[in-house]
Amino acid sequence: MGQQRRPGEALVVSKKLTWDQIVDACKALDRCQDYQELAQQLRQLPAQIPQAYRAIVAYWRGKLALLEGDDSQAVQFLSEATALAPQNAATHVLLGSALVRCQQWMDARTAFVHALELQPALAVARLELAAVELELADPAGAFALVASLPDNEAGALRGQHARASVQATSDLSAAAKAVEQALLRNSRLPEAVLLEWVQFTGGLLLLGSLQVGRTWLMALCTITPAAAAIANPVPRRVALIALSMLELIQPSKQSVDDWLEELAAMQWLPPSASEHRIWDAWLESWVLTVAGRLEGQTREDRLSCDRPLEICIQALQCIQPPGRNNYDLFLRLTRLRQGLQLDPVQGADHLGGALERHGRDLLVLMKLLERCCELDDQRLRRCRRQLELQLQGLSDALLTHPQQLVIHPSKESLQLALQWRHGGFQLLKRCRERIVASSDAVPCHQRPLRHWLLLASQDLPQCFLYRVDQKRQQLEALGCSVRIVLRDDLDQWLWSEALVWADAVIVCRLPATASVLRAIDAVHQAGLPSWYDVDDLVVDPDNGVPALDTYGGTITPHQHRCLQLDVGLFAAAMRACHGVIVSTPTLARRWQELEPGQPVHVLANLAPAELRTAKRRPSRFGSRPRLVVARGTKAHKQVWINELAPALAQLLERHPNLRLSLLGHLQLPLVLQAYTERVQCHPFSDYATYLTNVGKADIGLVALEPGLYTDAKSAIRWMEFSYLGLASVLSPSRTYTEILEDGVHTRFARGIDAWVAVVEQLLANPGETRAIARRAQQRAQQLFGPQQGDAFWRSLLKESSAPLSKTPSRRRLLVVNVYFAPQSVGGATRIAQDQVRALCEHLGDAWDVTVLCSDPEPWMAVEPPDLDADDEREVWEIEQPLPVEVHRWHGARVVRLTLPQRNWKQHHDLSVEAFCRGWFRWERFDLIHCHCVQVLGVGPLIAAREQGIPYAITLHDGWWLSPRQFLVTLSGSEVDVTDPLSHLEGAAAADPSERVKAVERRRCLESVLAGAAARWAVSDFFAALHQKAGVDGVHVMENRWQPMTPIKHFQRPRPSDQPLRCCFIGGMALHKGWAVLQASILNARPVKPGLQLTVIDSTLKPNQSRQTTWGETPVLFVPSVPMDRMATFYADQDVLLAPSIWPESYGLVTREALSAGLWVVASDVGALAEPVRHGENGHCFRSGDSSALTQILEELSRAHPQPQPLIAFQDEHLPLHIELSNSYAKLTKTPAK
Repeated sequence: MGQQRRPGEALVVSKKLTWDQIVDACKALDRCQDYQELAQQLRQLPAQIPQAYRAIVAYWRGKLALLEGDDSQAVQFLSEATALAPQNAATHVLLGSALVRCQQWMDARTAFVHALELQPALAVARLELAAVELELADPAGAFALVASLPDNEAGALRGQHARASVQATSDLSAAAKAVEQALLRNSRLPEAVLLEWVQFTGGLLLLGSLQVGRTWLMALCTITPAAAAIANPVPRRVALIALSMLELIQPSKQSVDDWLEELAAMQWLPPSASEHRIWDAWLESWVLTVAGRLEGQTREDRLSCDRPLEICIQALQCIQPPGRNNYDLFLRLTRLRQGLQLDPVQGADHLGGALERHGRDLLVLMKLLERCCELDDQRLRRCRRQLELQLQGLSDALLTHPQQLVIHPSKESLQLALQWRHGGFQLLKRCRERIVASSDAVPCHQRPLRHWLLLASQDLPQCFLYRVDQKRQQLEALGCSVRIVLRDDLDQWLWSEALVWADAVIVCRLPATASVLRAIDAVHQAGLPSWYDVDDLVVDPDNGVPALDTYGGTITPHQHRCLQLDVGLFAAAMRACHGVIVSTPTLARRWQELEPGQPVHVLANLAPAELRTAKRRPSRFGSRPRLVVARGTKAHKQVWINELAPALAQLLERHPNLRLSLLGHLQLPLVLQAYTERVQCHPFSDYATYLTNVGKADIGLVALEPGLYTDAKSAIRWMEFSYLGLASVLSPSRTYTEILEDGVHTRFARGIDAWVAVVEQLLANPGETRAIARRAQQRAQQLFGPQQGDAFWRSLLKESSAPLSKTPSRRRLLVVNVYFAPQSVGGATRIAQDQVRALCEHLGDAWDVTVLCSDPEPWMAVEPPDLDADDEREVWEIEQPLPVEVHRWHGARVVRLTLPQRNWKQHHDLSVEAFCRGWFRWERFDLIHCHCVQVLGVGPLIAAREQGIPYAITLHDGWWLSPRQFLVTLSGSEVDVTDPLSHLEGAAAADPSERVKAVERRRCLESVLAGAAARWAVSDFFAALHQKAGVDGVHVMENRWQPMTPIKHFQRPRPSDQPLRCCFIGGMALHKGWAVLQASILNARPVKPGLQLTVIDSTLKPNQSRQTTWGETPVLFVPSVPMDRMATFYADQDVLLAPSIWPESYGLVTREALSAGLWVVASDVGALAEPVRHGENGHCFRSGDSSALTQILEELSRAHPQPQPLIAFQDEHLPLHIELSNSYAKLTKTPAK
């Protein structure tokens, strides 16, 4: 045998050594684990290895490849070794391990089963097979494999034993006991196992299963605090924190002292990456949940939490992820330690704060959201921003927390997760319905559908290609414009600009998350028709997810359970749309069974332009025919592994010249490893490369499992094969059998023998195969050519674009005002609303009215632009997208912009101008009537001027003449309207930059005014004021107003023991004479019973009020009163005080008060006192003269004035809608209607 070599000593392969000697030496290297030298010796072996030694050499090569991380090479060598030496159990085990690394679970199961058939007691095979069974959703089988193994096995065995024992227990409380037993047997289990259990426990806590959660936390604390806890604080430290926090809100008989002592002792331990992941996954939310509930306890109860909170705060500070700012969290906990109480949460007016405080506590949050649904419209709008934020938070929680719960495979956890997901999203839906109901939606218009908005996701590339990008191409081919908004962009609101552009919307396979439902609501509010597009049964609760085994181990059982949770979300989004577009008749029939009343249209997945370009004529295949199998998803792997792959193995064995291409999500199964030289594997690629690889083949194969899910699948793969000139063999799914004839357009096969027989028939008859391919190509072009899409869209466009009425020639009017209903802020807003309502009610057949305004209480957050540190531009000087909301008001469409806060003197917003420039281009307004443009700026009018749209401006205040729109300086001095600098005082007057800005502002506004087709002042006085300032051509269109029907009888004398009830509703501002009012009341000495003053304070919330005393007069401050309640308010008053010091453009408030039967005391500035007849229905006094007002008040306290009501516009004026129509007709040069 020659000289013996020590293990590791270099072995020189020569003719002097026999193969037995070489193998013995390699065995020695293997035993001493000198794998580097073993690899060197194997590389020196000759190419021709005797048959008797090929198995052992392949085994070593596979083992070395596995050690080097080349898993696919390892599978190839080890499958060869098992074929040559099938009785070697160790080779099967090693092959199974390589397949596990490749996540080829079903083949791995086969390898380990073979090993155990050879050696039933082989522990490593049982251990590895148990891991595979867990991945294939058979925890009971996994537990049976490891239950009988001795306890002295390695830690990996104990990890699998622990996982299997817990997952095999269906009762969750019993599963917690299994966790406890596993930790008692071995406290140093693999961290992945511990992390899995901790994450599941977090799901229990966040979803309110506190008792079961406590059981799991107690089990996770089983690890003794000895070396095990020091070496691995996960899960013990997290479990102790969570358990201590749970005790604060749900005390038990268990003493927490030992836990707290141990938790304090662990503070020196550095945090682990797992603890950081747990913090993000659920621990932070759990702590905030506990904090919110503690804040509702009494001070005494909270003081008892001092020590537990102190220890928990220290522990949380140890494990919080680096770089996080958790100041607010720790501040809340510290305040709770100190027994401090936050503002109480009581009543609907405090719901916004309560929502913020309990945003992470699902149980409390859902109760608060239920209360939000009961609010009236006004209060709902006040907390809309916080409500929207919490609905998004609820949606995120309902997406993540149930997924943690189904980490455990029991039916109980899946059912609980489904209940939470369903109940939570039903509540989300109700909240959205309530929000929508708070404002009227625009009627679904039927104008031509030229602009299409697609809401989509790129998660599934093939779906995006066929259902999104293909629609874009089809619609653009018909002359339509298309925009695509991706799902992530829906979380923000900047995409909403498209709502005023779009004519129709398609929601492409998106789930009903908060942002998606909000987007669909916004679409419907804007009056846009919507369709939901889907191309599989993901919306079917019974058939929406294929069985786990059909995936062939390509997804985990946990991922499969998460897919089951998602089905209801897709169905809810589908139901939320007006109509449905699906890809197959089977899918259409199934949805009509599930939702009978919803219109369903069928649009097949058609041939993309790239496919049509790549089309080639069918040709006779050569001496080396090629088959191709392609997969775009991870599904349908069971039929691939169990049916098609074995058939292909037989075909490759029988036909040495046959070649095979595998494209996309396909791994080479074990049965095909012997033919790797003739198999080409191409991973998922771009579409062009994919088509190139398909085009190299002669016959395409499509294998699908039987069932409704596959019956509803589209014919994409056959279509692609046919366009590229291939013949095909298909599983007989319903989609295929309804449109194809066996032997004419394709061949059908089901079962291994059928696949082999049909493919061999095609190989044996190339002429007939080519004829099938030609007929298939013709059929594919007939069924899936572009003409099908053209016909579908033309039909849909015709069906959905019928004329709205018999009067399509309505003129298009845009009314611009800073605010609009339901935010009816200011007199100009009320005037604009009255005009819009009059037009819509009386001339709706002549004028199509749209309103552009801003939102004084926006719920949509506007992020400031990301500017460089040296960029000094203001936000209105930067062009950026704007959030938009669209709704209806008395027949008019209201477009409401959300704008960053700014001073009202700012006159030009570039973002508003850019928005209007694009909007006007496709809206094509005939006329724009501009009221107050504060906040919005002159951008709309500049855009109108550029596009030749005539615009009229109503001058309601002095904004066009001065940055001080009420023409009063900060010191109370009157602004000189002829001087653009007269508003500047103090340092500002001496600042050159301020002077330049003022002059530029005046020039810009003068230019815009000069470009107006009409300039209307609301009174003669205000027309003269603007003419004095140099504005020519100002005409008067006096404000219209509706008199208030007095609720009390005018002639009823005021009782002598009742104070004179005065009111002030002008706002606590300098220009409204607030200082004059205070001084006059403080100095007044009325006769008994004296005066009583009510002040409307817009800063107060509904139902709030406050009282004080000025001199001898009690003063009551009340919140703003809605316009429809002002008559009731006036019924409890005797005198209106209007001491304004600015030249009021019109006396709207004085006229309304007079019509309600009040005596009016008004200053003589501007047009405010025009309707007051001194001594008959009121008093006039010199503006700013508080002593004169004091004297009048004292006189009124002695007298009992009984005014006659002012009758508004008796017969001397045309009806408002007629006056507007006549004025507009002159500007648009059209006949008045």
